[in-house]
Amino acid sequence: MASRLDKVIVVDIEATCWEKQPPPGEEAEIIEIGVCLLDDGSPERGLAALDEALALLEAEPPSLELLELLGERVNTFIQTGHYARAEATLRRALDVLKEHDDPGRRRRHLTGWAWVTMHTEGHDAALEVARRAREIELPEPDPMADIMLAANTTDILLHAAAPAVQVEEAARDALRQADAWHLELSYAAVLLRCNVS
Repeated sequence: MASRLDKVIVVDIEATCWEKQPPPGEEAEIIEIGVCLLDDGSPERGLAALDEALALLEAEPPSLELLELLGERVNTFIQTGHYARAEATLRRALDVLKEHDDPGRRRRHLTGWAWVTMHTEGHDAALEVARRAREIELPEPDPMADIMLAANTTDILLHAAAPAVQVEEAARDALRQADAWHLELSYAAVLLRCNVS
């Protein structure tokens, strides 16, 4: 009998954990368990559920929860190659950010928008969005955002066939930050190192 894999159960467990033994007085515990049934794993079904949640939040004043859902929608569109739809969703997220004084979130959204813009409007427009992201002054350091911005910028430069020296220059400060903040093995830092290797 042939088996069908048209239903998937996703279990997400959030727990406290340590590399070795818990510190004195601490113990490992499960914080949250999430379970979700996916009928066929299609992006359309996921987007439909996401859009239902967005409709509920759009009826309320702009919130950080709305931003989180818009971010999930952007990621879905990027992963399915729908860059114009990702860009439209990023524009909506930036509108929501106007209601919140959060330069860090604005910078992170512009970082993603720069990469998407490469696919929708070309390299020059994408580099302009990346420049705008770099110019945002942050109240405190955000090394992960700096590294991701450099990773996206170097990717744009590579797609534009920029000289290697320009790509390396765009990565230099972020690579230093990755080392200084012990983020060398983070996804963004590994991606950045791949872009300059």
